Amino acid sequence: IYSDLGFILLGEIIETITKRSLAELSKEWLFLPMEMKETGYLPDPELRQRCAPTENSPVLKRVIRGEAHDRKCRMMQGVSGHAGLFSTIYDLSHYAMMLLDGGKYKDRTILEPKSVSLLYQNCTPNISGNRGIGFISSDPLRITPFHSKRAIMHTGFTGTSIMVDFDLELAVIVLSNRIHPTRDNSLILEWRNQFYEFLMK
Repeated sequence: IYSDLGFILLGEIIETITKRSLAELSKEWLFLPMEMKETGYLPDPELRQRCAPTENSPVLKRVIRGEAHDRKCRMMQGVSGHAGLFSTIYDLSHYAMMLLDGGKYKDRTILEPKSVSLLYQNCTPNISGNRGIGFISSDPLRITPFHSKRAIMHTGFTGTSIMVDFDLELAVIVLSNRIHPTRDNSLILEWRNQFYEFLMK
């Protein structure tokens, strides 16, 4: 069953062990070493103005912009292991390059190669969907007919996605918005696969 509780709990475990905020740690351990200068939790007012508006929230009675859309994350003051991050296409390209380079960004190791290899392992064989650690795996069912068996994809509820194909040395990042002004729009589900297939061709 799809659930984000594991990543919520993981974030809480990290904060408990380190006695530091997940927002601080992710910046120190990941974003700054990868030169992702506009990525993080709780964007400041200047960055918030550049954030795409998400849903016209029936709960908050306003359009959400520059704050976590996920309700559980909002209950956690916008910092959680499963949601709440903001980024740009430029910063995310650094993240994709790190994955394609086996966990290295420039000369710095961000993830060990064995950790990267875990990302495209299917942890739910013979069950609906090919789920790995934070990603959908393309083995045995490819994302499109053109992907290799070592491809992964992560999709966000609001419409964002990242796909990395290790064998083809290709990454595709989509920063779209399917829930503005309302979540009653599922057209992106079909469009996303068509877009990936078009690019792969």
